[in-house]
Amino acid sequence: MSYLTNMNLESLDLWLHLPGYATLFAPKCEINKTPYPELDMEGSKQVGIAIAERITSAQSRPLQTLTLHISRSHEMDRQGSYDYEAMMQFTRNNVGGLSEMKYEVTTAHGWITATYWRTEDFIIFEKSKK
Repeated sequence: MSYLTNMNLESLDLWLHLPGYATLFAPKCEINKTPYPELDMEGSKQVGIAIAERITSAQSRPLQTLTLHISRSHEMDRQGSYDYEAMMQFTRNNVGGLSEMKYEVTTAHGWITATYWRTEDFIIFEKSKK
């Protein structure tokens, strides 16, 4: 984190690969359990806002856009593992007050199999940057 805070960033794309155990992003993955654990949108928002605020507090200017690319693997007994991804974007809206009020959060969707990303999934974030 210290490396990121010294860069004076305006926007950041951050890739996170989640472990199989429970985190603020999702519950524990259990082998052979379907469906795979849902992405916890509220927990993910809290983490994203905390990261954006931490970077902003260490810079001379605020971080305007943070895009989280979240991935996780889910093990199935005979079928190997499946990789799932989700994206969330936090755009600073320059409203004062609580941290949650300072950011507009755009989410393409919850988990999606890594091979199913469509162009439309990325366009939603480009529109929010304008």
